[in-house]
Amino acid sequence: AATIYNPLYSGRNPHKGTSYDGLHPAIIDGETWDAVQIKLARNACDRRSGKGVREPSPLAGKLFDDNGIALTPSHAVKSG
Repeated sequence: AATIYNPLYSGRNPHKGTSYDGLHPAIIDGETWDAVQIKLARNACDRRSGKGVREPSPLAGKLFDDNGIALTPSHAVKSG
């Protein structure tokens, strides 16, 4: 998945939004990797739509990729 943290840890190589089996050994097993990615995605969504957010994104927590990972909003800040 494109928004997941470095898949090299799970023995995979990322390339253009897709990851492929790598030739290197994984330092974390696939089941743990998947569980952590789901938790990170849920936590990211909670931070963006929680009570303490000044300007919550209206689509936060409502859009997911084909792997079930929540898409996260990003915002640009110009001149400060």
